[in-house]
Amino acid sequence: MAHPTANVTVTATHVVNSKHPIFLQDPFILGPFDQLLHFGIPVSAVWIYESSSSSAGLIPIERLRNAISRLLDYYPHLTGRLRIDPNTDVRSITRLSSGVHLLEAYCDAPLRSFATASGRELSIFDFPNVGNVLLAPWDTSLEGTQRDPVFTIQRTEFACASVAIGIRLSHVLASAGGFLRLYQDLAAIYRATTMTFSAIEGQLDFELASPPDITPFMVTPMLHMRADEQKKALAEQPPAYSLRDRDANAETHAQNEARSKKQNAGMDPIVGRTLRFSPAAIATLKGRTVDRTLGSRDTPSNAREPSAFTALSAHLWQRTHRARLALGAPPTSNSTSEDVLSRSVFGTNVNFIPHLGLPERLFGNTILTPYVELESTKLSHAPLWEISKIISGLVHHVSEDEVRQIGSWVAAQPKKSRIQLDFPVMPTSFIASGWHRFPLYSGTEFDVAPALASPVFMDAMFDGMVYFLEAKAQDGGVDAIISLRSSIWGYLDQDKEFITNWDRAG
Repeated sequence: MAHPTANVTVTATHVVNSKHPIFLQDPFILGPFDQLLHFGIPVSAVWIYESSSSSAGLIPIERLRNAISRLLDYYPHLTGRLRIDPNTDVRSITRLSSGVHLLEAYCDAPLRSFATASGRELSIFDFPNVGNVLLAPWDTSLEGTQRDPVFTIQRTEFACASVAIGIRLSHVLASAGGFLRLYQDLAAIYRATTMTFSAIEGQLDFELASPPDITPFMVTPMLHMRADEQKKALAEQPPAYSLRDRDANAETHAQNEARSKKQNAGMDPIVGRTLRFSPAAIATLKGRTVDRTLGSRDTPSNAREPSAFTALSAHLWQRTHRARLALGAPPTSNSTSEDVLSRSVFGTNVNFIPHLGLPERLFGNTILTPYVELESTKLSHAPLWEISKIISGLVHHVSEDEVRQIGSWVAAQPKKSRIQLDFPVMPTSFIASGWHRFPLYSGTEFDVAPALASPVFMDAMFDGMVYFLEAKAQDGGVDAIISLRSSIWGYLDQDKEFITNWDRAG
């Protein structure tokens, strides 16, 4: 439970720019995969650094400010503002050097007052508004998105002198991998400074060993496409995408979902929990998801061992759906409870950089968002290895031809806001995001290592959403934050096959 009376107050807002002049072309046109995500949604995370007697003056604001300024030398486009062309909806970054916002905030409660009564480690759900209080405000409207910074940092000092660093970055500009490496870069630059250097203007010349590549992927088709190329691209529509009849800028799936949550919050609120999966638990679960159709002697050389992601996703999706079946789903305006429960959709995101051999430090949106739909009987009764195999096929299907087909089709569209991913949002949807493939704790030390690092859900959480995270122990385990309806958690707590009920050590 969050501290009932804690208050977080913003005391100052600083505008921070790059330390050196910017030489990017203005406007800075974004690539086709940067046109697909909703313009108003950020990627958000918080890192909390606990103070001790030996860490007085933790992460001083001036030192942090100078590190951010040097960071922006590597990410100069983040100093600008998003622009959405009113005729084509093409997104670009303009008004470079407008600056990012660094907020100073103070919390009148000590950090450990947010820990639960059980005395376990901190969870993002222990904080007010599921951690959003530790982040700068974010306006998701079309007007606010084009007015406000695309990158914000909030430094919150607790009454005990512990410090939280909350980061928000427009999802238009990067996916989770780029976002987390951006924070790693900030931490590396901060560690390279000293209090002496941070107080002297112009003396921070630290160079990143592996700087990012900020050139948007497939930006050339966005800038230059002949009429015959456009005609060909438009004729090759990707299977998972279509064009909506009206402009999508007015409302989003997230806003629809938020309205539904407010209507049902009193009856069955959505609750977030942090789960920790030990290496032993993951090994056991992976053993249960080995493809039973493959013999030990005649296993194909290209057969894939189940990954932690596919094994955990299969387990959570199946156990959650069984709970939904047992409890019954509420009918919608267009369907009965039986119709709602007749199928379920699993969605995820796949980073295509490794599949295409692109530079590892390519910054921008480099993901596909595949999904698969299963009939309820199949999902609830199939052996776990079959569900895991279906998810494995989903995340490994990526090909360069598919990626470039989607990119060219998006670039060719005369009105980008009409593009939609045909993911069916329903009460039985389940979405898994594999953040554990990227650094969350490793490389994020400032004066001390973080006591907690976590992505942050928006104010309105989604029923059936899980982020898999790098474990704090960095021991091969996986941490996860999951949001489900309270009734589902109640059922899973009694489900002896649910992983946290047999992995007590985790």
